[in-house]
Amino acid sequence: MSTLQSVKKAFKYIAERSFCWDVPRGRDVVFLDEVGSDRLIPFIGRGVSFFVIRHEKCIYVKHVFKSILRSNLLSNKGIYLNYFICIIEKVSPRLLITNVDNDPNHWKLDLNISKDIKFITVQNGTHLLGKSSDVPREYRERFLEAPPYYSNLLCFSQFDYDHYQKFGAIVENCHMIGSMSISEYISNYKRMDKEFDICIVANSRNNRSGCVKIIEYLAKYLDTHDVSVRIALKKDLVDEALSDFNQLLCFDNVSIVERSKYSSHYLSDISKVTIGHGSTLLRQTFARGNKIYPLDFVDPTMHPPFDLLGYSLSPAYDDFESHLDYLLDIDPGLYIEKNKSIMSYIDTFDTVSPPHVKFKKIVSDVFSHSDQ
Repeated sequence: MSTLQSVKKAFKYIAERSFCWDVPRGRDVVFLDEVGSDRLIPFIGRGVSFFVIRHEKCIYVKHVFKSILRSNLLSNKGIYLNYFICIIEKVSPRLLITNVDNDPNHWKLDLNISKDIKFITVQNGTHLLGKSSDVPREYRERFLEAPPYYSNLLCFSQFDYDHYQKFGAIVENCHMIGSMSISEYISNYKRMDKEFDICIVANSRNNRSGCVKIIEYLAKYLDTHDVSVRIALKKDLVDEALSDFNQLLCFDNVSIVERSKYSSHYLSDISKVTIGHGSTLLRQTFARGNKIYPLDFVDPTMHPPFDLLGYSLSPAYDDFESHLDYLLDIDPGLYIEKNKSIMSYIDTFDTVSPPHVKFKKIVSDVFSHSDQ
């Protein structure tokens, strides 16, 4: 990045934020981001004090000056890393938590500070390594920039740990807890009867190449098959979805379902087969015993973990039609029996001890050990 680009980026960063002078002293927990902190804070324990670094909205001016001074005179870690270190030193917590597991700055902070303060990283989505040069720019955000470092990773499943290790990540301690984003849904989960044949899991953008191909295949399938289809929106973008899915919405038995809390998971649970591209939901619903048909017409490096299913994720139409027929027809119990080891490998589904219960225990153990 050129000097001019760096300056422009810095000015943009400053212009988008308000200013605060300082941070409080003496909190038990510091959350490094607002992102995802709302789903973690209720489970850190009663009476536990905390502070959230709102760096997406606020600049803590005193610590900017301190980080500049430290970077120039005392440390070669860089201003951004020193900025967080200065804030953390002032707050003086016993535990650091982030729900942003794909930020290289957090990996560096974890590596530099976890010897003195416990650091927990909670996985927030499916991330991949080993990116191909053929992956279009619009999909590169799914890949980590480099092998990460985690002193304590709370991940979805054994797959994530193995995938990271394969590409050189350093994970000192790993806990497979599942996804905190659906912990409430898992806690109240009950198996339901199927009402629809197919659930399509929409993406944030459905006009990208990988999604367009799926829509084309499904439109062709609907021409020759009498099946009911529900499209589960990821965002409240009904008008955009009407445009993206217009090839399907001309069929009487296809409709869009507007997003509400856990609406996509609910629709998947009451559908015989869930189809999607690059969605973490496919892992989660599969672990609950539901039939899935993940598809990826972009690049083989984007196939994990669904390449474990043993069939092509970028099939010719005839193969797609044949496999979807198979999924709609196979007995659900037989499907679970054939796939149960993969189901438990690529996601963690546990109604007795859902993710928030595991998270709460891990945090409690940190405080118990620090009190000794």
